[in-house]
Amino acid sequence: MKKVLVTLSIIILFSSCNKEEAVYPFDQSPYVEFEDLSFGESDERGDVLEISFIIWDREGDIGLGDENRGFPYHEYDVVVDVNENLIDRDSPFNPPFSIIPAFYGQHPEDHHYTLILEVDHARELDLDGYPDYSCENYAITDDYGNPTFLGWKNENYHNILMGFLNNEGIEIDFYKMFGIDPNTNCAVGFDGRMFDISGTNLLNPIENEIFYVRRRDKYSWRIIYKMRSSIWKLFFQNEKREFTIKVKDRELNESNTASSGLVTLEEITAQ
Repeated sequence: MKKVLVTLSIIILFSSCNKEEAVYPFDQSPYVEFEDLSFGESDERGDVLEISFIIWDREGDIGLGDENRGFPYHEYDVVVDVNENLIDRDSPFNPPFSIIPAFYGQHPEDHHYTLILEVDHARELDLDGYPDYSCENYAITDDYGNPTFLGWKNENYHNILMGFLNNEGIEIDFYKMFGIDPNTNCAVGFDGRMFDISGTNLLNPIENEIFYVRRRDKYSWRIIYKMRSSIWKLFFQNEKREFTIKVKDRELNESNTASSGLVTLEEITAQ
């Protein structure tokens, strides 16, 4: 019996000594590999187009949690006047102006859901006049998607960045394609904000209405991003389209751009 135990110990020790440490396989971090596209008709919430891809990241700092709602991941950069008032289309011109990071959250005192301004990160803004009234310049919207206050969407709010190209490799303008007025309807876009995926493991994937995340190994995760909309059939218009995707980590490093190549709606429709 003692002889058997000794033999087993030697085998276990030998196996553990020969187990290779995982090696990060790319020069760039993060790195994205396209995997698949699929389209399926859905319910009243719209059809769903799913893009699946692999994220490789050396540090594992992919995704944003509740603690990452403020600067530099905030949703808006808003403009306030000398009296610290937000600017709408009817506001008087009261310089000097400041631009302040802002996000929606619970007020620390009364816990109401409100727009929170991070005044510690305010910086001066030189304005000769208010810009034209449009979704681009008045990014904060009401419940109906109408622009209200002067401000811009923070480029670091989203960490999933989508691109849509026609069969000539030209970026598709959704506003022009569907005849949407860019001055009144600001609810167009498919960039996403993925949750912190560092806590996922091999046995327990995480899924919600927008994302499916499963860890593959020490450095990589399989992601499915679900984009629901009623526009997808019109978007293809019996033409080939190309989808691109890249991601940002919490240090705001951008990945490479991964591509689906040109596809038709028929090719990606689930059978």
